[in-house]
Amino acid sequence: MCGVCLSSSPSTTIRSDAAVATVSGSPPLPPSFSLSLPPSHPSACRAGVEMAYRRGFSALTAYWSGLALCASGRGYRELAQGLPDLSAAERLSIYCWWMHLKLWSLPHYRSGTFHNDLLKNLRNVALPGTGVPLSIVCTTWIGASFFVWIGIPLAALGAAIIQWRKLGTPLTVGFAAYLLTEYPWFTYWRLNCAVASCVLSLPSLTIPPNV
Repeated sequence: MCGVCLSSSPSTTIRSDAAVATVSGSPPLPPSFSLSLPPSHPSACRAGVEMAYRRGFSALTAYWSGLALCASGRGYRELAQGLPDLSAAERLSIYCWWMHLKLWSLPHYRSGTFHNDLLKNLRNVALPGTGVPLSIVCTTWIGASFFVWIGIPLAALGAAIIQWRKLGTPLTVGFAAYLLTEYPWFTYWRLNCAVASCVLSLPSLTIPPNV
């Protein structure tokens, strides 16, 4: 029995493309013949493992590719064109983290610069189980860049490991979800801060006093 099988249907179907396939010594199968295998069959398991691996690897590749597009001076429109297979929410997740680096030294409506606001907001927030405030990684732009490029994928991997231990979810599936689609409150909060900072930095916008 294979313990990791990923399939949206209860069985896996194998089709012969020529009348030369045989099953257990039976006569050749016609081209239209289909054979349904239970999920525990080795062929189904191998297909599930390969699908899970590709999903995790593709998610990481898409994440880094999106950051690279943004780092080259492209905007969200170019990001959407460069990664058409991702959903709008997945592309927004990538763009949100890049905005933290792009807004780094720009004026901020309440903290002087976006960098200062990060230090204030993240001093009481830590990765679960570490006790280390995230403001430490925001001390310098290089440190924040390292966290965006490497730290976030590692955090997604850590969350996937926890989910695997508790629920048995394959690591690569959990990793892809936490990296791009599973938004915790922290992601929504940082997205809100980045959008607010971006909008309020527009020169044509009049900021009311005592905001």
